[in-house]
Amino acid sequence: LSFIRPDRVKIEFLIYSVAGIVPSIKITDQEIQDYFEFNKYQFDGQQQRKVRHILFAFNAGITELEKKSINKYASETLLKLKKNPKSFAKVAKKISQDRDSSKNGGDLGFISRGSMVKPFEDAVYQLKVKQISNIIETEFGYHIAMLDEIKGDEVTLASVKSKIKGELIY
Repeated sequence: LSFIRPDRVKIEFLIYSVAGIVPSIKITDQEIQDYFEFNKYQFDGQQQRKVRHILFAFNAGITELEKKSINKYASETLLKLKKNPKSFAKVAKKISQDRDSSKNGGDLGFISRGSMVKPFEDAVYQLKVKQISNIIETEFGYHIAMLDEIKGDEVTLASVKSKIKGELIY
Protein backbone atom coordinates (compact mmCIF):
# COMPACT_ATOMS: atom_id res chain seq x y z
CA LEU A 1 0.00 0.00 0.00
CA SER A 2 1.46 3.36 -1.03
CA PHE A 3 0.61 6.61 0.67
CA ILE A 4 2.22 8.75 -2.05
CA ARG A 5 -0.12 10.28 -4.55
CA PRO A 6 1.08 11.29 -7.98
CA ASP A 7 1.73 15.03 -8.35
CA ARG A 8 -1.13 17.03 -9.70
CA VAL A 9 -0.54 20.31 -11.40
CA LYS A 10 -3.11 22.82 -12.41
CA ILE A 11 -1.96 25.27 -15.06
CA GLU A 12 -3.87 28.31 -16.08
CA PHE A 13 -2.86 30.55 -18.93
CA LEU A 14 -3.62 34.17 -19.29
CA ILE A 15 -2.76 35.60 -22.66
CA TYR A 16 -2.35 39.34 -23.15
CA SER A 17 -2.47 40.83 -26.55
CA VAL A 18 -0.27 43.87 -27.08
CA ALA A 19 -2.80 45.10 -29.61
CA GLY A 20 -5.44 44.95 -26.91
CA ILE A 21 -3.41 46.78 -24.26
CA VAL A 22 -1.53 49.53 -26.14
CA PRO A 23 -4.59 51.52 -27.28
CA SER A 24 -5.77 51.77 -23.67
CA ILE A 25 -2.50 53.41 -22.52
CA LYS A 26 -2.67 57.18 -22.65
CA ILE A 27 0.57 59.18 -22.77
CA THR A 28 0.18 62.94 -22.38
CA ASP A 29 2.17 65.55 -24.30
CA GLN A 30 3.51 66.79 -20.96
CA GLU A 31 4.86 63.32 -20.13
CA ILE A 32 6.56 63.20 -23.53
CA GLN A 33 7.99 66.71 -23.04
CA ASP A 34 9.30 65.83 -19.56
CA TYR A 35 10.91 62.63 -20.83
CA PHE A 36 12.54 64.52 -23.71
CA GLU A 37 13.97 67.22 -21.43
CA PHE A 38 15.26 64.69 -18.90
CA ASN A 39 16.81 62.41 -21.53
CA LYS A 40 17.73 64.92 -24.22
CA TYR A 41 21.38 63.89 -24.11
CA GLN A 42 20.40 60.44 -25.44
CA PHE A 43 18.83 61.94 -28.52
CA ASP A 44 21.45 64.50 -29.51
CA GLY A 45 24.43 62.21 -28.97
CA GLN A 46 25.22 62.32 -32.70
CA GLN A 47 25.51 66.08 -32.74
CA GLN A 48 28.93 67.65 -32.27
CA ARG A 49 29.81 71.15 -31.20
CA LYS A 50 33.00 73.05 -31.91
CA VAL A 51 33.90 74.95 -28.76
CA ARG A 52 36.49 77.38 -27.46
CA HIS A 53 37.04 78.03 -23.79
CA ILE A 54 39.05 80.03 -21.34
CA LEU A 55 39.99 78.23 -18.14
CA PHE A 56 40.58 79.97 -14.82
CA ALA A 57 42.06 76.94 -13.04
CA PHE A 58 41.65 75.85 -9.44
CA ASN A 59 44.81 74.69 -7.69
CA ALA A 60 44.68 71.76 -5.29
CA GLY A 61 43.48 72.84 -1.85
CA ILE A 62 41.95 76.10 -3.11
CA THR A 63 40.28 78.26 -0.45
CA GLU A 64 36.92 80.00 -0.77
CA LEU A 65 38.70 83.37 -0.73
CA GLU A 66 40.89 82.29 -3.66
CA LYS A 67 37.80 81.05 -5.51
CA LYS A 68 36.11 84.43 -5.04
CA SER A 69 39.17 86.21 -6.39
CA ILE A 70 39.31 83.93 -9.46
CA ASN A 71 35.56 84.37 -10.00
CA LYS A 72 35.96 88.16 -9.91
CA TYR A 73 38.69 87.99 -12.58
CA ALA A 74 36.58 85.60 -14.69
CA SER A 75 33.55 87.91 -14.37
CA GLU A 76 35.57 90.94 -15.50
CA THR A 77 36.90 88.93 -18.45
CA LEU A 78 33.37 87.79 -19.35
CA LEU A 79 32.11 91.40 -19.46
CA LYS A 80 34.93 92.36 -21.83
CA LEU A 81 34.26 89.35 -24.06
CA LYS A 82 30.54 90.05 -24.25
CA LYS A 83 31.39 93.58 -25.45
CA ASN A 84 33.88 92.26 -27.99
CA PRO A 85 33.18 88.58 -28.85
CA LYS A 86 35.66 88.63 -31.74
CA SER A 87 38.49 88.95 -29.21
CA PHE A 88 37.73 85.53 -27.66
CA ALA A 89 40.58 83.61 -29.35
CA LYS A 90 43.09 86.35 -28.61
CA VAL A 91 42.06 86.57 -24.94
CA ALA A 92 42.09 82.76 -24.60
CA LYS A 93 45.60 82.62 -26.05
CA LYS A 94 46.75 85.24 -23.57
CA ILE A 95 45.09 84.20 -20.29
CA SER A 96 43.59 80.68 -20.44
CA GLN A 97 45.24 78.25 -18.06
CA ASP A 98 44.44 75.27 -20.29
CA ARG A 99 47.90 74.92 -21.83
CA ASP A 100 46.79 72.68 -24.70
CA SER A 101 43.84 74.69 -25.99
CA SER A 102 45.19 78.17 -25.19
CA LYS A 103 47.81 77.82 -27.96
CA ASN A 104 44.90 77.56 -30.42
CA GLY A 105 42.82 80.40 -29.03
CA GLY A 106 40.97 78.12 -26.60
CA ASP A 107 39.85 75.74 -29.36
CA LEU A 108 38.75 72.35 -27.96
CA GLY A 109 37.68 71.08 -31.38
CA PHE A 110 34.42 69.21 -31.84
CA ILE A 111 32.94 67.65 -28.72
CA SER A 112 29.94 65.39 -28.34
CA ARG A 113 27.75 64.38 -25.43
CA GLY A 114 29.64 62.38 -22.84
CA SER A 115 33.08 63.70 -23.74
CA MET A 116 33.30 66.56 -21.22
CA VAL A 117 32.39 67.10 -17.58
CA LYS A 118 28.63 67.51 -17.21
CA PRO A 119 28.38 71.18 -16.11
CA PHE A 120 30.57 72.25 -19.04
CA GLU A 121 28.78 70.03 -21.52
CA ASP A 122 25.32 71.13 -20.36
CA ALA A 123 26.27 74.80 -20.75
CA VAL A 124 27.79 74.27 -24.20
CA TYR A 125 24.71 72.39 -25.46
CA GLN A 126 22.52 75.37 -24.51
CA LEU A 127 24.54 77.88 -26.53
CA LYS A 128 23.74 79.17 -30.00
CA VAL A 129 26.53 79.54 -32.57
CA LYS A 130 28.89 82.44 -31.69
CA GLN A 131 27.24 82.82 -28.28
CA ILE A 132 29.42 83.16 -25.19
CA SER A 133 28.43 81.30 -22.02
CA ASN A 134 28.17 82.67 -18.54
CA ILE A 135 30.80 81.45 -16.09
CA ILE A 136 30.75 77.66 -15.79
CA GLU A 137 32.15 76.06 -12.63
CA THR A 138 33.66 72.58 -12.87
CA GLU A 139 36.10 70.63 -10.73
CA PHE A 140 38.90 72.13 -12.86
CA GLY A 141 37.98 75.78 -12.33
CA TYR A 142 35.85 78.46 -13.94
CA HIS A 143 35.32 78.39 -17.69
CA ILE A 144 33.98 80.78 -20.25
CA ALA A 145 32.95 78.95 -23.42
CA MET A 146 32.06 80.08 -26.92
CA LEU A 147 30.26 77.89 -29.45
CA ASP A 148 31.85 78.16 -32.90
CA GLU A 149 29.93 75.59 -34.91
CA ILE A 150 27.37 72.77 -34.75
CA LYS A 151 27.84 69.63 -36.82
CA GLY A 152 24.93 67.23 -37.22
CA ASP A 153 21.22 67.70 -36.80
CA GLU A 154 19.83 69.27 -33.68
CA VAL A 155 17.23 66.98 -32.21
CA THR A 156 13.81 68.51 -31.68
CA LEU A 157 10.92 67.13 -29.68
CA ALA A 158 8.85 66.80 -32.86
CA SER A 159 11.50 64.59 -34.50
CA VAL A 160 11.57 62.08 -31.62
CA LYS A 161 8.04 62.36 -30.22
CA SER A 162 6.78 59.02 -31.60
CA LYS A 163 9.96 57.24 -30.44
CA ILE A 164 9.49 58.63 -26.92
CA LYS A 165 5.83 57.65 -26.90
CA GLY A 166 6.84 54.10 -27.83
CA GLU A 167 9.45 54.00 -25.05
CA LEU A 168 6.93 55.25 -22.49
CA ILE A 169 4.30 52.68 -23.52
CA TYR A 170 6.70 49.77 -23.23
